[in-house]
Amino acid sequence: MYFLPLPQGQGSFRPGFMGAILARIRGHRQRFRYLSHPGPFASGHSAQPERSPAFDARAARDKDAGAGVLERCPHSLLVNRTPFGTSFMHQRIFGAGILHGLHERRNTGTDHMDRQATRNAWRLFNLRESPFFQEPLQAGTRYPMSLFVGRAADTDRLLNKITRSPGSSRQTVRGAVGVGKSTLAQHVKAEVAQDGVLSTPAPVSVSSALTVDQLCALVLRSVLDSLVGTTPQKPAVQRRLEKAPAVQQASQLVRIYQATTGQGGGVSVVGFGGSLSRTTALVTPSTATPSLVIQGLLHDLIGLARETLAANAILVHFNNLENLTEANAERAAALLRDIRDLCFMVDGFHWLIVGTEDAVRTVIDAQPQLATVFSTPPALAPLSEQELLELLRRRYAALRSDTSRPARAPVEPEAVTALYRLFDGDLRGTFTALDEATGELLGIGSGGPEASLTLEDMAPFLVRWYSQRAVERLGQTTASTLHKLVRRYADKPFTLRGVRDEVLKTRNNAIARRFIEELLRYGYITEYPERLHSGGRPATQYAVAGAARLASAFVQAAPSARPR
Repeated sequence: MYFLPLPQGQGSFRPGFMGAILARIRGHRQRFRYLSHPGPFASGHSAQPERSPAFDARAARDKDAGAGVLERCPHSLLVNRTPFGTSFMHQRIFGAGILHGLHERRNTGTDHMDRQATRNAWRLFNLRESPFFQEPLQAGTRYPMSLFVGRAADTDRLLNKITRSPGSSRQTVRGAVGVGKSTLAQHVKAEVAQDGVLSTPAPVSVSSALTVDQLCALVLRSVLDSLVGTTPQKPAVQRRLEKAPAVQQASQLVRIYQATTGQGGGVSVVGFGGSLSRTTALVTPSTATPSLVIQGLLHDLIGLARETLAANAILVHFNNLENLTEANAERAAALLRDIRDLCFMVDGFHWLIVGTEDAVRTVIDAQPQLATVFSTPPALAPLSEQELLELLRRRYAALRSDTSRPARAPVEPEAVTALYRLFDGDLRGTFTALDEATGELLGIGSGGPEASLTLEDMAPFLVRWYSQRAVERLGQTTASTLHKLVRRYADKPFTLRGVRDEVLKTRNNAIARRFIEELLRYGYITEYPERLHSGGRPATQYAVAGAARLASAFVQAAPSARPR
């Protein structure tokens, strides 16, 4: 394990602490000339970058916090080789010039100009924009489904169930946060469209605050969007759809159950007279009860789709189960159980429910009424490192600014895979880290403006960025507690009881539960794939996420928390 210790007597993080440490290390750079990498202080680089008064003032302000840190660091922390391939001290020295440049940009007020320069820096690699985007893939958009990589066996399993079930089907897509569940669902929807199965890109978001009628209204909206809101139709066909009694009644129910809370673009629904914002709130009138009529409406709507659009079926995609707490997941389970016969068993509809392993286990598997009708394929495994690099190669090719020339990788492949291991196969977390690092460092790396960034370029910035973000999100006290959690459980799963007894030192389960829920909400921990069976009710286990490792300056790859 490799940690950057907090100052003695300080119980929390300080945003300027990393800068103070790097300033001290820079002052002792002559002691570490034996390091193999040339770094920013070798020939051709400025021996001592000129610092602004604001930077000096910030270093002086943190002098007390950083004093004696080097002396208190164990020798092994400074010279042992890390999985990143260089010594921890080497990373600190190597990143000093880069972080100093970031201080200069913010202190002189030129950060907005450098952001423009960063956008232009993508063109040095023949790219229009960042290839580390996280927007969903969708046919006909700037991020087409041709960028989808891997998942052949998972795709075939889902497609076979849909295409070989002439009546209806019900399936789950489960896996860890950020592993690519929603992207797989979008890929499946694009594939079955070729077989006459209609769908809409926007999923139905499940919330424990919904009532059965409100959930039925959201299902009707998804079906209406599948009919008329996504694929342009001939004017005559469009008019026929709009005048159909089933469409009119369903549109009225959706309109009654929705009240817009803001303006902007969104998914158009027949009868609304325009686009509604995706930011909406549901209201409950006493005169409308979608749950009483939805079953008949779904029968009429699928009949209309088959007669007018020559469609075979409609696919409805439920999402957002990974954002539910345990109590909310049980409430969501009751909601889905209540609409089983009303929706899930209607002929002509296929249903995909996407969520984490633990959420799907609570919502589907633990409910006999649902478990008996939903197929439960195994959880998605993370993409292999080779698939990850192939995914990026496709993105580089698709985002070329000059299509006559190949794009160049803005980040070294070894750096990408090292971060991917640190995040334990979490694509979302890996791309967030890469996007933040390239957004700040592209063009000012050690190899020059046109060189791909290395892990040594990015690691110091990422540690500083994630530690500061942890303080902003959690507050200093909770961020300090997170640091303790990472120290104790960086290489093994833990339970609520372990956090309560070993980290928080309390007997109050409510306090421990709130702490875990907050860390889950911000992605600092993830649900472990397996529950702990030690007598009584199986306990949910958790694992430290890559964001928490970086926030705590823990620079070691994850211990394979997820089964491969």
